[in-house]
Amino acid sequence: MSRRDDQMSPGAFLLYTGHDVAAWRHPDASDSTRFRDFVQFARIAEDAKFDAVLFLADGVSARIHDAAAASR
Repeated sequence: MSRRDDQMSPGAFLLYTGHDVAAWRHPDASDSTRFRDFVQFARIAEDAKFDAVLFLADGVSARIHDAAAASR
C-alpha cells in the first residue's frame, strides 16, 4: 500500500436537529433555526480550524410554535 502525504480538510455539516433521528429528544438539543446560531456554530468550527462549514437551508417541515397560525 502506498503512503499518502496530503492533508485531510475537516468540514462540519450543521443540522439543527442533530444527526440522529432521535437527537431532538435530548434535553440539551438545539432546535434553533436562527441565523445568529448558525453564525455561532460556524465560528466555533473556525476556531477549531475546520476548513468548511455546510448546512442545508431547506427542510420538509416548519417549526411553528403558534398553534392557531399552524392550523391555517
